[in-house]
Amino acid sequence: MSKNKNKQNESRIYRLLIAFVIAIILWISANGSSSDIIVEDIPNIPVNIINTEQLKENNLMIEDLKNYYVNIKLKGTENNLRQINVDEIVAQIDVGNVDKSGTITPEISISGLSNSVIIETLKPSTISLDIVNINERQYSVSIETDGQPANDQEVISTQCDTKVALVGSANNLARVDQVVAVAEVNGMLNDGTLTAEVRAIDSDGNIVNNISYSPSEVSIDVLLGLTKEVSIKAPSTLGDPKDGYKVTSITVNPTTKTVGAKSDQFDTISDLSIDAISVLGESSSFTREVELKLPDGVYFPDNNDRVEVTINIEAIKEKSYEVTSISSKNLAEGFTAAKIENTTVKVTLKGTQEELDEIEADDIEVSVDLTGKIKGTYDMPLSTNLSKSLIEKIEPETVEVTIE
Repeated sequence: MSKNKNKQNESRIYRLLIAFVIAIILWISANGSSSDIIVEDIPNIPVNIINTEQLKENNLMIEDLKNYYVNIKLKGTENNLRQINVDEIVAQIDVGNVDKSGTITPEISISGLSNSVIIETLKPSTISLDIVNINERQYSVSIETDGQPANDQEVISTQCDTKVALVGSANNLARVDQVVAVAEVNGMLNDGTLTAEVRAIDSDGNIVNNISYSPSEVSIDVLLGLTKEVSIKAPSTLGDPKDGYKVTSITVNPTTKTVGAKSDQFDTISDLSIDAISVLGESSSFTREVELKLPDGVYFPDNNDRVEVTINIEAIKEKSYEVTSISSKNLAEGFTAAKIENTTVKVTLKGTQEELDEIEADDIEVSVDLTGKIKGTYDMPLSTNLSKSLIEKIEPETVEVTIE
C-alpha cells in the first residue's frame, strides 16, 4: 500500500516538473530568453508641452516656443522591443505649476511603453524654457495686394479700419515693424470687401513668430480703377530766413507718385501740390515730412500720402572784386563815348560760398547804358552782367561819361 502511494507521489511530481518546463518554454517563446536582452535607439520623439493654458492664466508664456525632440535608448528582450509602437510613445513637459517668469529646466517624462522594457538613456532629459510675461500692443494694418484685377483695372485704394492686438513677449513685440494683410485681387471684377489673415513682420520682412493676433483676420475694402504716375511740385516758402541767410534750394523726395481714380476723374489729374512751408527765422537746412493734397475721388494705391521736403538754407557771404574797365552799351550811331572818368570799380557780391566760388574777377563786366544819349557829359549809373540778386554794392555807383 505504501509503495503504491510513493509511486503516485513520484508520478505527480513528474507531471508538475513537465508542466513547469512547458511553462518555461512558453514564457521564453513569448518573451525571449535572458540571454536575448538588447538595446534599441529611438530618435526624434516630439516633446509635447502641456498645461500652457495655466501659464496664460498667470499672464505668462514661453518665449520663442519651438519644436523640441528627444532621443531615447530602450533596453529589453528582442521580442518586447519588437512589439513597441513608436507612435504610442509620448514625451512631454508639464508647465502647469509655473507661476513666475524666469528660465526653467523641467524634466521630460516618457509614457506609452510597456513595463517589460527599460529606458536606459534619455537625451536630453530636460529642456530649458524661458518664461516671460505676456505683453499686448495695438497695431494698424498695412495692406498689400496680390494678383491682377480683371479688364485691365488696377487697385486704386485699399482700406482697413480694424486695429489688431498682438500678444507676445516684450522682445518679440519689439521686433514687429508692421502688421500686414494681403488682399488677393486676382481676377477681381468690381469694387468689393475681402477678408485676409494678418501677420507681424520685422524690418527685414520676416514673419515674427510666437505672437497671437486678435482678430487674426480683417476685412479690406478694395476700389478698382486706373492709375498713372504724376509729378510733385516743390512747395513755395513762407517768411524769410534769419538775417544773413537765404534759401538755396527746395527738393521733394520722391519727385513722382502713383495715383488712382475712376475713369471719369482720371484725366483731371496732372500733378500734385504741397502747401507752402515756413522758413521764418531759420538758419540751417531742414527736412520735413509733409502731406500731399489730393482732390476728392483720387487715391494713393500705396495708402501713403507723405513725402519729404528738404529746404537748404545757407549763410550769405560777401566778396569784393576790382574791375579796371568800363564798357558802354546802346550808344546811338554817330556818337562815341570819348571819356569815362574813374574806370576802376569795386564790385561787392553777396551769396553762398558755393555761388561766390564760381565767380572770378574776369567774369564780371561793368558797363553804362547810354540808350538815347547824345553829345554831352552825363553822370551815369553803373551795372554788371551778373544777377541783381548777387550784387551787394558797386563803388562808385555812377561815373561821368562824355559823349562826342
